[in-house]
Amino acid sequence: MRTASQLNWQGRELPSTPETTTEGFSKPQGDVKVNSKYSITLQAAQAACTLTLLCAYTGANAQRPTRNDDEWQTAPTIDSHQLRERVKPAPVPRIAIAPVSTPFRPTHIEHTPRRMRGIRNALWVVAGTLSSPQSIHTMVGDAVEAGFDTLFVQVRARGDAVYFSSFEPRAEMLDRAGRDYDPLAQVIYEAHAKGIKVHAWMNTFVLWGRSTRPTSPEHIFNRHPEWIARDKNNEYAKVATKTLEGAYLQASNPDVQEHLYNVFTEVAQKYDVDGIHFDYCRYANSEYDYSTATLKRFRNSMREKLSMDEVAQVDRDERLNRTAWATAYPSEWGAWRRAQVTNLVARISESVKRMRNIVVSAAVYPNASDAAKYKGQDWQKWLDTGTLDMVALMAYSGDAERIGRETAQAVSIANGKTVLTGLPAYSRSVPDMRGLIRSALQSGANGIAFFAYNRLNATPENLKTLAREVGIERQEHGSPQDMEGEYGSGSRKPLTEEVSFIQPNEEKPLRVRRKYRKR
Repeated sequence: MRTASQLNWQGRELPSTPETTTEGFSKPQGDVKVNSKYSITLQAAQAACTLTLLCAYTGANAQRPTRNDDEWQTAPTIDSHQLRERVKPAPVPRIAIAPVSTPFRPTHIEHTPRRMRGIRNALWVVAGTLSSPQSIHTMVGDAVEAGFDTLFVQVRARGDAVYFSSFEPRAEMLDRAGRDYDPLAQVIYEAHAKGIKVHAWMNTFVLWGRSTRPTSPEHIFNRHPEWIARDKNNEYAKVATKTLEGAYLQASNPDVQEHLYNVFTEVAQKYDVDGIHFDYCRYANSEYDYSTATLKRFRNSMREKLSMDEVAQVDRDERLNRTAWATAYPSEWGAWRRAQVTNLVARISESVKRMRNIVVSAAVYPNASDAAKYKGQDWQKWLDTGTLDMVALMAYSGDAERIGRETAQAVSIANGKTVLTGLPAYSRSVPDMRGLIRSALQSGANGIAFFAYNRLNATPENLKTLAREVGIERQEHGSPQDMEGEYGSGSRKPLTEEVSFIQPNEEKPLRVRRKYRKR
């Protein structure tokens, strides 16, 4: 049993006044208990309503922080008992006690409406930025001041979780943080309150790239080494190099696909993210995956298409060359490799979109033909079939002319879907970046995504300048059409939907009705 005092805004710094503590607002009186099914007594519900009124009151009266302030000014002293007497609460609304992975708050609190229209200024936020509530608070503040409308927040980097996961170990970078600290929940709460969309940026097949092994025995690298993709010599990269990010998972392994499906869909189910953003959704390069199990699966897929004599011939060649099947049928091998990645992306996309209104996107290599041929990343097909709603081109060459060509080509084959041009804010000066921004937007990009927050030259001040440059460029030269269709024009659809919060060993999930109103 957990008391309501243990459910106060976990990991969030709140203003300290005579009526509050460093843990949050005044604790409800009495012994309020919450059971494992997330039910709550009437007394706790009334206390939560009082907290909501206090939040609204202090939000309206507290002095807002100045541009250079990191902390909120102290709010006026409020007597909660007097406020309760002055404002009689309406009939008690249903209060949702979110899982431990989400900061406790009533679901009826009104925040700035999030708009699904035209993603213009997006920002990739690497996992290291989420190490503490304060770093998240600073990052969101910088994003608001700069004018970013979307954050791609990295919550799965190398087979670990920067959130509360039922399937993967907690990221090692969070070892010093409290066990109740949930970075993804904190980002969602703070960004949504400011009208900024949050997409869960999740690395897919890349697994590990350090010289030391993961500390958790539950990490896939330790628990399932048989899942790791291998090259033609049946070996895998144990550390990252300039040309290879490290160990990858086997895309064709059914157990790998099931695991990744569970990981991705859990995030969409448990968290109020606006999108799922695939990254490293590909093979390391054309030299992978030639693991024995993968070659066997390809052989089995070909047996039904060949005569017995043809199968016997390749089997004899395989005794001398373990990659004989891939060598004998290169075209079929390439198509089969691509299909393994495509099938997983399509399955995850279909499932998360059935859950609710959500955008599915991917960071992709700019040249669609090369991406499909060498990486197995057939993003043009993913757009054509509706698997993806948007792509973010990793146009990191730094050459304005090349970036313009890559953007124009992507827009021409995107079938009306949204194309963001991803630019390397980490390695270019602000004057250089202005030219890249201009080239991308004039070539038809719907918006710009900057990589990445707090990386080298991508300081908060520089990012603010670059975000303003995007707006200036649009005003001077016009802008392409915003996102159209279901995820495009206007605000979110007016809808009421049910979302399930499911914890391990629970038989029935709590159903929460969440309303979105058109602005």
